[in-house]
Amino acid sequence: MRGCLSVLIMAAGLVLAAAWFGGPTLAGVVIERSLDSAGFVAAERSVTVSSDPPLEILAGHADRVTIRATRATVRDLTAARLALTLTNVDLVAGRFSGVDGQLDDVVIPAADGSSVDARTLTVHGRATAATATVRIDSAVVEALLSKAIRRETGLSVTGLSLTAPDRIRFTAGLTISGRLAVEPDGSLVIAATSGDTRFTVFKPNADLRLTSVAVSGTELVLTGTTDLATLIR
Repeated sequence: MRGCLSVLIMAAGLVLAAAWFGGPTLAGVVIERSLDSAGFVAAERSVTVSSDPPLEILAGHADRVTIRATRATVRDLTAARLALTLTNVDLVAGRFSGVDGQLDDVVIPAADGSSVDARTLTVHGRATAATATVRIDSAVVEALLSKAIRRETGLSVTGLSLTAPDRIRFTAGLTISGRLAVEPDGSLVIAATSGDTRFTVFKPNADLRLTSVAVSGTELVLTGTTDLATLIR
């Protein structure tokens, strides 16, 4: 009788040990498949699943899922590097509550079919409405503005400068000073300080909703929201 009990206890211990150490690995495989189903593509990708205690993973719950990738495509965004941590993850339903992380060297699609190169895009907050902060170098801003001005007037842009909190100055036939702003529809525009002239510089597609803009040093900082709830499914 004691022998049988010892065997049962040992077997139970082995099962618990396997779940404790092997659960995160198996959960990682589940997340990998969920990412594939959601269309997440990358040259290299790693997934780390953790929970405290680890046995929660057996019930289909993980405290955190960390995803790292290079040359990644996330929905319509592409990034040279990506590091995201998903929190309160339902491994069975493919849902999570929060997200925190950063994408580097990001290509952001515009509503007109063009795209914008951003140095970084950071996200933080609820999965369905995470705060997104986009940093764009002044050289990229100048290229965007040049395209917008040339489209409207046929003129070329030179001598662009950015000044906090939201000022821009450039030459296009004559020197123009203006203010950067975000329209109610989420478009980034430049409004001349004199007159009613406004140029639309960039309108992201529906995945990124802009709400504000500011100048920080030589960078343009765009803030908005994005829905990343379908990152896994």
